[in-house]
Order: sequence, then structure tokens, then C-alpha cells
Amino acid sequence: MGGFFAGLLMTMFGILFVVKTEWIVDFVGYSEWAESKIGMFGGTRIMIKIIGLIAIFVGFFFMVGLEDEILGWIAGFLIPNYKG
Repeated sequence: MGGFFAGLLMTMFGILFVVKTEWIVDFVGYSEWAESKIGMFGGTRIMIKIIGLIAIFVGFFFMVGLEDEILGWIAGFLIPNYKG
């Protein structure tokens, strides 16, 4: 049951990041790395939205109890010889 509420909280933070991106940028400022790598005058916003979308998906995984299977599958691509 704790995984459900943790996933719900993570999903809510992800939705907040996607919906209130401008407020977050005004609060924390611009990321020089995101502006140089992702785009001019919008890289920080895109980075925050991507972080929010990842949080939403991971939150859903926790809510439905698929975090071990899905995140293990993703780790299998990223980490060589991963036996999860």
C-alpha cells in the first residue's frame, strides 16, 4: 500500500513539473547546461518537462506495482550484464 501512495505523490510532483514549468523556472532560474545542450531560451523548460514526464511514468509504475519489472528491464539496457 505504501508503494501506491509513493507513486501517487511522485505522479503529482511530475504533473506539477509539467503544468507549472514557468513558475519553477522563475523560482530556480535557468540551467546553463540545458540552455546550451537542449536549445536557446527553452532548454530549461524542456528539461523540467522531461523530468516531470519521467516522474509521472515512474510514479505510475509504483502505483500499479510494476517498478521492479519495468525499471529492471530498463536497467538491462543501460547496465551491461545486469541480472535483475
